[in-house]
Formats: sequence, structure tokens, C-alpha cells
Amino acid sequence: MKKLRVLLLLIAAAVLLCSCNAPIREASERGGDITEDVKVVLDEPILNTDEETTAQESTAPEETTAEVTTAAETTGLPETTEVVEDDMVPPMIIEPAFTTTAPLETTAPPHTTVPETEPYVPEPQPMENYPVVLMYHCINDEPNTPNTALFVRPSEFEAHARAIVDNGIDTLFADEFGQVENTSVILTFDDGYEDNYTYMFPILKKYNLKATVYMIAYKIDSPGYLTTEQIKEMSASGLVQFGSHTLDHPELSSLSEEDIRNQLAGSRWVISQVTGKAVTSVAYPSGKYDSRVMSIARELYEFAYTTDSDPYWGQDPMALPRYAILRGATAATFLYFVK
Repeated sequence: MKKLRVLLLLIAAAVLLCSCNAPIREASERGGDITEDVKVVLDEPILNTDEETTAQESTAPEETTAEVTTAAETTGLPETTEVVEDDMVPPMIIEPAFTTTAPLETTAPPHTTVPETEPYVPEPQPMENYPVVLMYHCINDEPNTPNTALFVRPSEFEAHARAIVDNGIDTLFADEFGQVENTSVILTFDDGYEDNYTYMFPILKKYNLKATVYMIAYKIDSPGYLTTEQIKEMSASGLVQFGSHTLDHPELSSLSEEDIRNQLAGSRWVISQVTGKAVTSVAYPSGKYDSRVMSIARELYEFAYTTDSDPYWGQDPMALPRYAILRGATAATFLYFVK
């Protein structure tokens, strides 16, 4: 009995020993494979979720830095290796155009050329460099209106004509205004009275002088004013040029722009139909004008004359001055204005 118990214990021990050696034998048979498995595992990074996040953050600055450096190259700013977060925009550097305590007008920004002088502004020109423009109305011994000063006697006007010839003064038409070398005069006659044909025109022909008559268009063929035939004869002589004095002599500055245009354009057309020649200048009735009148006149005419007497003018051909010659003006008075 005792021997049987010992035998059973030996068998149990043998069984136990076999079960323990099986895994070792199996591992021994696969010994090379285990080594390779371990090697593969060691070659790969062992990362958990937190480590993956850290790895991604560690690579982000490199990409962002590259973008900043590229922007620096294109803007001319110095390169930087400072890490910039993805959600941040590099601040824009704006340099002042210039920094100085000197007066602004004497210091200019970089790459700017300072002109040597201030922009040229034309100064009023003395009339001695230009023809003197004289304004007449009627040439008649007998005034037929209360405004007797406008009636220059024919003898007085002939004295003016002789003074022009004796002193070698040139006469020009109103659209010939400009700088001149010789002393020159522009004789203008406003309104277009009939005595311009009766008394003035013969004197022009006698002394071979030029004159410009500013005709009120609607007064043509009216009593006391020039007729169509008289205008044609005077214009054809080559000594008289006809300009516009509007349709019916209103104060232009008191009108609407539409009416101003009608007065200036309508009179130009009427007079050109009578003379067959272009009408290139206008005289403002009573000398009344403003910026609107000048603007419209500039579209239609080359020159515009006022009643202002001024030895200087602002170089605007739409506001030319004239000296009024009145009854009683002698040759000496005439020469005073001209010279």
C-alpha cells in the first residue's frame, strides 16, 4: 500500500514537470522569431494619445516659422526664428514717411524731389504789353438820349484817328487781343447805333483803321440802329468786325443758365447770318457777368470784354478790361489811355 502511494506521487510529479517544460520548449523552438518581434517593436515609437499630441505640437512651430520667414523675404523685413502660433498674425511694421522737427514745407519724404521753386502762378500783366481796348458807343454831335456822355462828337473821334496814325499806333480787331511789340489799340463800339455807319465808318475808311462793333442782335433794322445792309457793307470792307452784345441787352448775371446760353448763342447765330462770318467775341451788356456767364461764354467765344477799366488784368480772355471814351475826350486824353 505504501509502495502504491509513492508510485502515484511520482506519476503526479512527472505530469507536473511536463506541463511546465512545454512553454519553455515552445519558446525555445521559436527563439529566433521572438528576437525579431522585439526588434520590430523597439524600432517603432511607443506613443500614447498624449504623446501623439505633443509630437504634433512639436512639428507645428517649424511649419509656421517657415511661413513667417517667407513673408519676411517678400516684405523686406528681417528674418525671424521666433515661433508664432497658428492663430496669430505677425504685426505689420509701418515706418513713418519721415521724422523731422524742421518745417514741413522744407523737408520731404525719402525718394521725393523737392522743387527748386514754388509752382508758377501768373501775375496780373500790365496792359502796356497788350493792346489797350477802348469802349465807344455813339459818334454824334447831337445826343438823342439823356446819357449825353456816350455821344462822342465826330470831330473828337477824328482827332483820335489822327493821333493813331501820327503816333504809329496799330489798330486790331477784338479777336486779335494778345501780346504785341508795337503800341496797339482795339476800338470797340457797343450796341450798334446807326451813327456808327453815318459818322464813324467814313473816318475809319479815311484813316484805314480797324474797329469792332458789338451789335445787339434784336436791334438790327430797328430805328436808330444799324440795318442789315449797313452791317453787310461795313463787314465786307475789312475794316469792321461784328461781335455779340447778346440778343436784347439784358444783365446776364441776373439770368438763369439756360437764358444766358440762349442770349450768347442766339446772338452769335443771328449776327453770323447777316455778316456771313464767324462771331468770335462778346461784350457783356452793362459789364454785368459772373462765373456762370464766363463759363458759358468760354464755350462759345474766344474773347469776352467787360466795362472794367483796369491797367492790369488777370490773364483770363473771358474778362478783358476796356477804357470808356466819353464826350469831350481830346486827342491828348486819347493818347493818355493808349500810352
